[in-house]
Parts: sequence; C-alpha cells; structure tokens
Amino acid sequence: MDFGPTILESDGDHESKNIGKEKYAQGHRPHFPLVIVPGLASSVLKATESTIPKWENKRVWISVGKLSRKLLKDQFVSTTHSVRATLLDKLHKNHEEEKGDKHRENSDDPQDEQHAVWVKHIALQQDGHSDPPGIKLRAPEGIDAIDYLSRSKPFKSHSTVFGTVISNLEDLGYNDTNMVAAPYDWRLSPQHLESRDGYFTELIKKIELLRKTNEKRVVIVAHSMGYKTIQYFLWWQHQRDSMWIEKNVETLVAIAAPILGAPRLLRSVITGFRNGLELFLSYDEMKHVCRTFGSVPMLFPSGSSYSCNVRDGDSHTFNKRSLKSVLELSGAQNTWRYHEEYYTKDPLWGALKGEITEDEPIEVLSGQNWETILTSCHKEYHQLPMNLRPPPVKHVMIYGTGTDTEISYNLRHRSSGKVYLDTKGDMLASSNGYRSKGGIIYETKDTRQRTYCYSPRAEQDLNMKTTAKHAVRGRVDDGPTFHSVTTEMLTSSHPNDQPTSDGLSHLQEFQYNRCGDGSVPYSSLNFFQRFIGLHEKDENVPEIEILEIPGRDHRLILMDHVLIGHLIDTVSKKVKDE
Repeated sequence: MDFGPTILESDGDHESKNIGKEKYAQGHRPHFPLVIVPGLASSVLKATESTIPKWENKRVWISVGKLSRKLLKDQFVSTTHSVRATLLDKLHKNHEEEKGDKHRENSDDPQDEQHAVWVKHIALQQDGHSDPPGIKLRAPEGIDAIDYLSRSKPFKSHSTVFGTVISNLEDLGYNDTNMVAAPYDWRLSPQHLESRDGYFTELIKKIELLRKTNEKRVVIVAHSMGYKTIQYFLWWQHQRDSMWIEKNVETLVAIAAPILGAPRLLRSVITGFRNGLELFLSYDEMKHVCRTFGSVPMLFPSGSSYSCNVRDGDSHTFNKRSLKSVLELSGAQNTWRYHEEYYTKDPLWGALKGEITEDEPIEVLSGQNWETILTSCHKEYHQLPMNLRPPPVKHVMIYGTGTDTEISYNLRHRSSGKVYLDTKGDMLASSNGYRSKGGIIYETKDTRQRTYCYSPRAEQDLNMKTTAKHAVRGRVDDGPTFHSVTTEMLTSSHPNDQPTSDGLSHLQEFQYNRCGDGSVPYSSLNFFQRFIGLHEKDENVPEIEILEIPGRDHRLILMDHVLIGHLIDTVSKKVKDE
C-alpha cells in the first residue's frame, strides 16, 4: 500500500473542457445523490429585512450596485470589454496595501452614503452572531445561492463559486432531484448556524430526503471552510445518533480543506487586508467587518503554539508574540473572545494545548511560527480535539499545490496602537525554503514538508529506531523520503505527548518539497494523511484518500477539469461500454 498522496497530473490547462458531456458520452450516469457546501464568503446573502425597503429580498452579498453606486457610475460606464478588464485588474490584483507605513496610515477616499449602508448590512453585532437593528441577511435556498455570487454582467463570470462544477454535473444528468445546495450564513460560528438558523437541522432533512428519494446514500461535496462546517455538523449529529452517518452518507469529498487553518484570514483581522475587495472597502472597513464575524476563528491556525514576529515602536528587535497577544495589540479583542467562547470551549471543536514564551527575541525569521503547530499535533487520533479528527465517513481529500502560501507575519506595533506588516523583517528572513516579502512569510515549492501517517506495516518493514535516526539526517530533494517513527520517539521529543494503549503507535514520516494552494498551507491541506492506514486497526477512523493537483490554487480548483473529472468518477456509475 502507498501511504503518500496520489498526484493527479494534468496537461496544465485549468479549463473544465466539458468533462460532464464527455463522461456522459462514455456512459457515465448519476449514481449517488449530492449535497454541495461552499466555503467562506461563497454563499449568496439576501436581505430578508432591511433599513432600505427596496433592498429587501435582494442580494447584498454580493451586489456591486449596493456596494457603491458612485463606483458604477465613475468606473463602469464603458464598453463591456473595458469593464471586464477593469474588474479583473482591480479585483484580483493585490495592491500591496501594507508596503509602507505612510501608505498604510492614509485611509481610502470615503465612499458614497449607500456604501456605508452596505457595510452596516454585512457586519454583525459585537457578539459575532446577532443581526444589526432592522437588518437581517440570510442565505437563500437553491443552487442559485452557490453557483455565482453575482448575476449582473460583467460580474457573473468573475464571481464563480461552484458554477463550473454544477454545469458539468448537470451535463452528466444531475438535477434538483439528486443534487441540492446547502448554502449558509458564513459569518456565523458553527454553533450559531444551528442556534440562530437551524442550519444543521435543515441539513439533516435535505440529506435524508435525498437518500430516501434516490434510495442511495448521499455524497457531500464541501469546499474550503465548508469542510470545517460539515466536519462540525457530522460530529454534532454523530453524538446525537451514532448510526446516522453510516445510514445516510456515502462519502465526504473535501476540496481544499483547511484542516489546521489558514493564516491569510488572520491578516484581514489584524491589518485590514482586503483580499480582492480593494475596489470597495478601506482597510478600516475590512477590519471592522471581519471583527464582527464569529466564523473567522474557524480558520485561525490551530493550537495556542502559533505565533507572529512583532517589533515594538522603533525597536530593531523582533519578539515572538502569541496569537492572542497579536489580536489584542491590533484591537481585535472581540475576535479572540469568539475564539475562546465559540471554539475552544465547545467540545465539538476543542483546542490543542501548547504554550509559547512571550517576548522571546528572534534573530532569524522563517517558518518556525507555523512549524510549531505540527509539533503540537503529534498526537494519535483519539488524543486530538474534534476539529482535527475526520468524522466517521469515507473521505476523499482533493487540493492544489505549488503556489506560494503565507504562513506567518513580521509585524510592527506602533505607539498609536496600530499593527502593520513590517518589511524590515524581510532582511532577517532565512530562506530554508521559505521567503519573506512585505512582512509576509511564505512557504514555497522549495519548502521541506514533514507529514505523517500511520503504517500497520512499519514494524515489519523497518527497524524503526535505526531508520528514524538516519533518515532524519538524510534528505532527498527530488522525491519523497520515507521513514518511520514510533510514538515512543515522539514522546521523548515532546514530553507532553503520551502514547495511547490502542496499539497504534507506529507513524510513517514523509519528507518532500511542497507548498500549499495560495490560501491554505500544505500541512493544513495534507494533515489527514497521518490517518491513512489507521482504519485497518481502528474502525472509528474513516478510510481516507488524498489527491493532489499540482499548480492549482484555492479558488480556481473549482473550475479545474482534473478535479471535476475525479468528482464525476466518484459520484457516477458507468452504465454502458463505449
């Protein structure tokens, strides 16, 4: 058995190539019914109540007209071609807003009054889940809520979420009898999705109806934060009815799932990084909006051992600061409160225990901030918090690799109380496969990754202590290096870890050069690889298949023909030969 990820090679073309029609011509037909769950900011939100009557029952996320009428008037009174060119240039270009202190401290030009009203609509109250007075945004039902975020030209094609996937599945023969969407208010924490909206209760009804109607168990397809939402849902339902998953769910297809989190969202909370919304929001507006979302900590780096490098005032020294400290320095105390109350204290989420030494001087800035998370994760399955365990259903994990991905930050804390990315840290950065630019530390295609999985054959194949001792020293840069480590060894390196009594104490370690998908670090995408092979020893751990697509980024993977082809193979059945 090969315990490494399967690499899905392609011809380098991202387009979907009418895969659905091709598979249909080859005799493939829908087999398993589908539920599709989008990620962060990927469900339409409509105003069911509004302080502006004409906005009621209309899209607020995302509506460019509501964001700014002035913008439409000034920027988009032009030909279709130039409109699209302007949109693409401004929406997808990183304006490097944190390039210099002077630029950062200058606020954007004020937008029109309607724009300010839009900001009030999209933000929640300070508890991270309540609606503002007179305003209610909710995710509408139906496929239309997750295919494209905007219906107006020329924005539709550039707001694609699951549109390409859905079109190909429809070409294969899927329709509303065997494929449904599960949009949700992505601003909420998982517990408030249920307590405020009854989302999980409704999702149960959808899945059970699909299973009964089609007389087959359901395949759930979830992208990005949608996986973390479904992971929580399945554990929630498993505790209520331990047989429900086995009865109703066939497979969980996780696309670009951020198992250990994705630091990029942290940057929006700290500095106001606008992540494609440069045309519409100022830095302060972005910080304000993100700091009212109870969902944001869902994507924070796992564990209290994560840190950033911070330089105070005019000091030339960077010090290690915890995630809590960085959030408090930047004025995001509420976001840390959400993290503690809605996640750490929730038994269906939990947290890894770990500590860092605050204010520890750092001479070389590299990837150690992220690597400490992996150290704290050296646990066996039943020792991990629920948010780091795959729920008991077969998993197919698909993600892209090969795009430089941010993992941590060099920050400057000014006397004004503001926190910025610090470019001076770039000069102190150690390459070691990482690079630092504009205060952002990235993993690259040259970053050495360590990842583990359980191997029932490890004790038979290798003298584990000898192999581990020598293999850690040796590195093969043109391919994976395989060696094994015992829980006993991990315990000696990490005294807080204790071996379990379930007999599953053998880990196989892989080392290879990789980076993530531009949004999620590689080890976060790949984390569940450590459970491959464990199903043979522990039936509570699901079967896991991991598939990597080189050169595909976090968002565009949903338009990739390799992913769509594999998804169709997973959910369809070939009923006739060519």
